[in-house]
Amino acid sequence: MITVFERESLSEGTLRAAGVLAALLQPRALSGEIPLVAVEEPEKALYPSTLGGLYGTFIAASHRTQVIVTSQSSDLLDNESADLSHLLVAANSDGVSRVGPVNASVRSLVADKVMTIAELHRSGLMTPSAHTGERP
Repeated sequence: MITVFERESLSEGTLRAAGVLAALLQPRALSGEIPLVAVEEPEKALYPSTLGGLYGTFIAASHRTQVIVTSQSSDLLDNESADLSHLLVAANSDGVSRVGPVNASVRSLVADKVMTIAELHRSGLMTPSAHTGERP
């Protein structure tokens, strides 16, 4: 049985999520033929409670192809699947942008369970490592 959904009956968030899932789960991406799937701000128009499942799909797809997600959403990071090793953070200071792994003090706060990744993001404390050789 095929169910047809009329575009007018679907929310923008549902359509965006369907597009993201179609990109991540297309056969050529699953086989590794498509080397990269990039998604910009997947959280737009979605309820925060649905973002954990979407994050899990990013992880599953990343086992078959490279997945890059850009986001400014703390809600996307507010789930058990979120891991600092998945993240690169960006900071701009005096017109100079730096992108890199999360700095050591943030990693320590998460490891010691002082704050969650989402809480650190909301607080503005997530910055890239000052040293390019610093590893997560």
